[in-house]
Amino acid sequence: DLVRRCGAELSGRKSALFQICQGLAPAGAHLVLLCSAVRGGTGATSIVAGQASAHAVEGAEAPSIELSDGWYSIKGSLDGQLQKLVRKGCLAAGRLLHISMAKLEGLPDGVCDPAQLPKEAKLVLSIGGCTPASKKRHVQANAWGSFV
Repeated sequence: DLVRRCGAELSGRKSALFQICQGLAPAGAHLVLLCSAVRGGTGATSIVAGQASAHAVEGAEAPSIELSDGWYSIKGSLDGQLQKLVRKGCLAAGRLLHISMAKLEGLPDGVCDPAQLPKEAKLVLSIGGCTPASKKRHVQANAWGSFV
């Protein structure tokens, strides 16, 4: 898989998070990313090799998510309404999200290699720019819907 990814990048194809972190595309662009992990709140879940796992987390920190485009991942910071959806279980690991109007924060000099992101790097998401994507869609496609 790494050889295929390297070949794709050398031929000019770049992942969505690579383009955003390198400043080649705006963070507010429309894209579909996978919620690969949920952290904070009363518990955490993650997707590892296609299987969900739950982990107890101490404390009551605000929920956050990890977003992946299939090649790279980045922390997702959630507004209050998205945090409520995490606590209700509507936004969980394994869910595809259509994201727009996001803001990229925490990068030194505004650009960085996505494989070497600092801990502070995150995409700031709001309820107005984040909706579930159809399971039939692929990462980086787009689809509109609403949370149930």
